[in-house]
Amino acid sequence: MANTLIYIKAMGQSLIKLNKSLGFVKRDVIRNSTEKEINMSKIKYRQAAINAVQFIKDKKYISPVEAWFFATGELFGEGSWGQKKGCPRTAFLGLCEEGYIKGIPQGRYNTKENSLNKKYAITTADLFRKEPGLVNEDSKILWSIVTEGKKIKSNYQVDIVKVLWENNLIE
Repeated sequence: MANTLIYIKAMGQSLIKLNKSLGFVKRDVIRNSTEKEINMSKIKYRQAAINAVQFIKDKKYISPVEAWFFATGELFGEGSWGQKKGCPRTAFLGLCEEGYIKGIPQGRYNTKENSLNKKYAITTADLFRKEPGLVNEDSKILWSIVTEGKKIKSNYQVDIVKVLWENNLIE
């Protein structure tokens, strides 16, 4: 099993396909990911959020959906698990839907009207609005606050809001 996980990590583009065919769940791979791999994903999703907003500002893409798709494609690779991952995408698009991101009009951008990831992102942004100093708090602590202490794994929702706030992109 260890060799299979190493193969899956090395073949990131085939991650989802291999998980299904071998009966693994994504959590098995994440649990065995190194801290370095997790930090790299965090850095890439933070950059994807910035890039997506910039793409819209530069009129490279009109829709936040397209902007996110291309921003993650550039950073993770087209068709990769990183591009397809739903939690960071729906967090970002949820902020867009509610008009939280400067220069992006409110609209319907997510496929689900009320996703939990959108709720987590909105809650995080509202926390920063009430107490701006919280942006300097560790993401794990913020995640615990946002999820009301539930044992739910974070998938960069808080980090996306933090980077947008730090770059003055949240209304």
